[in-house]
Amino acid sequence: IVEMDATGNPIWSTDTSASPGQSATNASGNIKPMVRPVRAYLLDQSSILVADPGANRVAKLDTTGIEQRSITKFQLDPAIVPAGYQTGETLSLSGPRDALYYSSYVLLGQVAGSVSLGDGETVNNYEYWQHYLVADTGNKRLVEVVDRFYYSPLTGLIGQPVTIQNVPQ
Repeated sequence: IVEMDATGNPIWSTDTSASPGQSATNASGNIKPMVRPVRAYLLDQSSILVADPGANRVAKLDTTGIEQRSITKFQLDPAIVPAGYQTGETLSLSGPRDALYYSSYVLLGQVAGSVSLGDGETVNNYEYWQHYLVADTGNKRLVEVVDRFYYSPLTGLIGQPVTIQNVPQ
């Protein structure tokens, strides 16, 4: 992945991504190669969304190659069956060729019945959602993955991720 200026000079490039945290070898992170990235979108001055079907993942990176989010599979809320989901269908991505990212502030009363309430305290019933709409080509489907965060409209602060009872983290 290469970002270039208007004259064609490279600003930065990467052929790997690094995920912080402990790895299987007790190192302080994991280096993941870009296998066959086919789409990359600049989200803001420092974030890029990459669809890499060769690695069966969608990754949100910063311009230093550090992963902010990597999606290879998703989890289902045990109390809610998503529209279009077939029982026994795989939860892993296969050859995702494109992705879209957007965020929203959600009033929980407007989505009642389509999401479970979180286990923590929700201030004024608002949450901040990060949406990833993935063209999961190998599985012939579109998948929307939503990361939910507590949000206070009073302070404008986005809090911790929403946790739901009986959903493995």
